[in-house]
Amino acid sequence: MKTARHALAEILGDHLKKPDEAAAIYQELFDADPQDALALKNLERFYDATGRDQDYLKILDKRFAAAKGDDEKIGLCRRMATEWEAQEGGPTKAVEYLEKIVALKGGDEETFKALVRNYWAMKEYPKLAEAYGKHIKIAQHPGDRVGLYAALGKVYEDHLHDDTRALEAYNNLRSLEAGNKIALAALGRLYQKANNWGQAVQVLAEQATKEESVDTQVELFFRVGTICHEQLKKDDEAEKAFAKALELKDNHVEAALGLAELYRSRK
Repeated sequence: MKTARHALAEILGDHLKKPDEAAAIYQELFDADPQDALALKNLERFYDATGRDQDYLKILDKRFAAAKGDDEKIGLCRRMATEWEAQEGGPTKAVEYLEKIVALKGGDEETFKALVRNYWAMKEYPKLAEAYGKHIKIAQHPGDRVGLYAALGKVYEDHLHDDTRALEAYNNLRSLEAGNKIALAALGRLYQKANNWGQAVQVLAEQATKEESVDTQVELFFRVGTICHEQLKKDDEAEKAFAKALELKDNHVEAALGLAELYRSRK
């Protein structure tokens, strides 16, 4: 209900351009009656206009507590998350409100993108991986899922040191885009680390066909030859790989030595 004090605050703020004085009256009105929705909305307006960020955020929080429907709560959570993300040390609070959106409606792409940004800033890698996983499930375009799987694999490999989950993420990426260079490089690296030599050879050989750099192709074929000879004991395959490396770069010393060793072992 609008009172004389409301009218005075309106005149001060909207007509006399004295937002601080208007805000002070609206704050008194709200303190006296926390159900005063008119005072609350005007406090939000004037605190935002005058750059009183902390007061503005407090008012948004109060509006959230007073909100009736989910749509209003979600809108307020987005605004609070945006405001907090811009504050020093604010990602923790931003995440709090973003997670409320997920609890209210299950999340959407905008929410998960914001969660990812803030979890990166906080170095909250388990929650970051969880957010990527949820985002992947609702992503509408295959191209978006490609990037998300690449990022998820990086989190598991580099930050959580969970090679099993990293392999799963990169294989999922490869299922969407078979020749993806990021996936092939990561899978080759991880399969070698796991001593899964058969899979490593397959991936490294495919990676070599996708690379544009001759030097990189040579090193990959050389690595295939070395694994075939030393780990898989498949010297015929090793010979083909070393020969391919030399075909691309005839002065590659290591490949030449590999072939020479193979020939000596056959005598």
